[in-house]
Amino acid sequence: MITWLLNVLTGRICHWNDANNSYLSALVDRAKQFPPAIEPLFTQFTFASYIVVDSLVGPNKESKRIIKKDLKSITAEQFRALHNLNIWTFVALFGLQNPSFRDACFAACKDFIGIQENEKKMVQRVLEMEKTDVGQICSTLFPEITKVLEYQDEGFTDWIMVTPAFTMGYSQAMEAYKRAMENLK
Repeated sequence: MITWLLNVLTGRICHWNDANNSYLSALVDRAKQFPPAIEPLFTQFTFASYIVVDSLVGPNKESKRIIKKDLKSITAEQFRALHNLNIWTFVALFGLQNPSFRDACFAACKDFIGIQENEKKMVQRVLEMEKTDVGQICSTLFPEITKVLEYQDEGFTDWIMVTPAFTMGYSQAMEAYKRAMENLK
């Protein structure tokens, strides 16, 4: 309660809503333009990215935040880049696990959020994996996250702490996506 109150008084909650949550809201709205077989995937990957970003720099995490950077110093552009990187990583993992949907999903994601060079590299790294290895994905993803946030990684194992949030986000997204696909039948 005290953390939340301090975050309200210092403007961190307002900044979080303006710089982070407004982009996520726009993404959820943008996802609605896609066909019923794709829309829930992008919507759920947007929510999954929220889980990851909240664990990294969320305003109410206090000492549990993975990245110890003042939330107010993170720009809207950095939040956008961070979410796009996460979403592309989720899409790449989905493509690795569902090769028959890969090309269509990648083309739709390019329409959804575009693709930057660091996202292309992340997709390629995931697709080069012989099997799904979330630890390997997160160990590759975390340095890209720190670049986006202009944050000096304090330890070579900090990536381990993002793995539970990434796993939870992806698992929840897949469950929700499966339910949505069952409802289309």
